[in-house]
Amino acid sequence: MNAMSERIGVVTGGAGFIGSHMVDLLLARGYRVRVIDSLVGGREANLAHHGGNPKLAFERRDRQSIAQYEHHGGGCRGRQSHRADFVDLRQ
Repeated sequence: MNAMSERIGVVTGGAGFIGSHMVDLLLARGYRVRVIDSLVGGREANLAHHGGNPKLAFERRDRQSIAQYEHHGGGCRGRQSHRADFVDLRQ
């Protein structure tokens, strides 16, 4: 599979319990996975077993900071997105 047709998964909240299982699934299916998590409710330890996997990229940031980028597709064709992130209802 060439770089233009590579499947990419974006998982916000990917260091949480549910999100980390989605990361496991996507990696097992051959996706390149980008995890975005503020670590408010998640833990890097949930992804530790993927340490060194070149198909996994982790970004510690709040999903609200990427809302505009994601709204326009994030530059990914055919991407899958799963939101398992923690939402603070006080905001």
